[in-house]
Amino acid sequence: MTSDNLSPQGLAGGTRPDDDAALEGEYVVSDDGELMPIDAPTTHLSQELINEFVVAAHFDFDKVKSMLAERYELLNENAAWLETPIQAAAHTGRADIAEFLLEQGAPLDICTAAMLGRADDVRQMLNDDPGLYEAVGAHNIPVMYFPAIAGNIPIATMLLSAGAAINVEDGRSSPLHGAASFGQTEMVKWLLANDANPYTVDFDGKTPLERAQQRQYTAIIELLQPFFPVEEGGTDTGEAQPHEHFKESDSMNADGQA
Repeated sequence: MTSDNLSPQGLAGGTRPDDDAALEGEYVVSDDGELMPIDAPTTHLSQELINEFVVAAHFDFDKVKSMLAERYELLNENAAWLETPIQAAAHTGRADIAEFLLEQGAPLDICTAAMLGRADDVRQMLNDDPGLYEAVGAHNIPVMYFPAIAGNIPIATMLLSAGAAINVEDGRSSPLHGAASFGQTEMVKWLLANDANPYTVDFDGKTPLERAQQRQYTAIIELLQPFFPVEEGGTDTGEAQPHEHFKESDSMNADGQA
């Protein structure tokens, strides 16, 4: 094989393909110094850079804007833990970051639409694919969590009517965890009225009450505290005593799921 098949750019610092390989067309040097077909992508995003961008999409709007201005192709990349930037913004309730990413071309999914209060989009998505009531976001977070953190009862009602679950198995962030963590008092009331389980624990072993206590949401603490008995003398037992409705034999299936 001669160099006639290679572009001048391809010869400058690149790795020549194996002489036994059959080459067609011209070659260029990619960002990481590899020789690539001229019609192949010439940019390379390290997983570390992608991870950094997805982490920023949870809370750092300025960093998201600056990083995307430099490397637009970061927009829809998956972090090593399988989370995209818009999924990060959605489950942290960062509507500003999510809206910005959508403006840049990120896809709108039902979880993000529910967090943003886009009722028409949620309705259309459910009409197009009724099975989306079982959709999950990053970290296996259920779709009902997203209107819960935004305090959007109409969208939560829509999802409930479509078949979405109010409760999830232990180890996941439930809608009640979301509402309690984000200070959505009316949503907490609505969820409890629709049989939300106050005793479920999330990925960190915390109940919704404990999440509300961490953030000192007094009104929500007052709603959830009665589910946890206090010994005579005012000492908290530290252990939940479920109401009859939430005993495992009644509310959990054989797999331990609500």
